[in-house]
Amino acid sequence: MKGLGIVVPSDETVDAFARLVNPFVSAVLNRALASRKLQRARDLLLPRLLSGEIDVDELDIETREVAA
Repeated sequence: MKGLGIVVPSDETVDAFARLVNPFVSAVLNRALASRKLQRARDLLLPRLLSGEIDVDELDIETREVAA
């Protein structure tokens, strides 16, 4: 291990990499946050829907078919 060199990129290379990667990292984090919120909503609503505590029969909601 002592004989292995460590490559350290220049500040310009690090900045260019950060500019390139940051939008992707932000998108991943935003989607993870949205996913977590949806999980919480599911966990709160699903038991109430299944027990009949919440009735959605009369709601006017457009749905679309999802291809399998």
